Amino acid sequence: YELSHYGRLRLTGEDRVSFLHNMTTNNVKVLAPGHGQPTVFATVKGRLLAWCTVYCLPNAFMLMTEPETRSALLEHLEFYHFTEDLGVDDRTEMTVMLGVSGPNAQKGLASLLGKDALHSLEPYSHGKFPGLVSHLRLFRQDRFGRKGYRICCLPAEAGKVLAALLAAGAMPVGERALEQSRILAGEPAFGLELTQERNPLEAGLHDEVSFQKGCFLGQEVLARLQTYNKVQRRLVRMELGPDAPVCLESPVALFSNGQEVGWLSSLARDLDASRNLGLGYVRSQCQETELQLADGAPVRILATLTTARG
Repeated sequence: YELSHYGRLRLTGEDRVSFLHNMTTNNVKVLAPGHGQPTVFATVKGRLLAWCTVYCLPNAFMLMTEPETRSALLEHLEFYHFTEDLGVDDRTEMTVMLGVSGPNAQKGLASLLGKDALHSLEPYSHGKFPGLVSHLRLFRQDRFGRKGYRICCLPAEAGKVLAALLAAGAMPVGERALEQSRILAGEPAFGLELTQERNPLEAGLHDEVSFQKGCFLGQEVLARLQTYNKVQRRLVRMELGPDAPVCLESPVALFSNGQEVGWLSSLARDLDASRNLGLGYVRSQCQETELQLADGAPVRILATLTTARG
């Protein structure tokens, strides 16, 4: 699947580690070249600005972010960049990126890039694999509950990479299939479940927040929410009947005993068409209650989501 529109920002300079460490919710100081981790850029009020993966290169960091937050993140970094020895370079247009996911992803890519090297890639790790084309970097990025990878290469080499993937048995999929897979796997998306009105604790992005690393932008607000158990709502996975409308034009209100207690933001038909699965937010004290849509149709909470990709 096509991922070239996802932002790829490169940070260089002597102060890149300390700068990024103070700007993000995770502990980037522990990263060694070839490794990465998911993290959040938060506002001063602890709200979500961007959810991305930071990859450590020998002399740089690569920030990979969703297309909806690429420009905002670039402006955010420049706004807080004062006298540091830091370079911020948007390399999104310089490369092509393809995503490969599924039960046969590792086997298929191993046949193209080498079994031993690919087998050593842990989640969020990455490396150069020049065997297929001269400039190819592979990122381990699990999705949909399966192993997944992101392939970055030069635009001139993308045709050869795509042809090799198809020959190895990969099946191209479009945005509708990806969106259905995302919702069924319980993955939040920016503009829907993730907005600047939400904070990472509401969205279940607990692995992205380190409260032991020291100060970071938005840390005081998030620490209070965590310490005093003040998270007002939670991202949940829900089940609706097969007659529920699959296409949502906007968030749909959820009710408990006639009172609005949350909203449904994404909805997709299950693969066997027997039900609809949705994502949305519900007040923390209503996690165990029966919910309804405005027309009285029942909504059942399946789980509170506390994991991110994969």
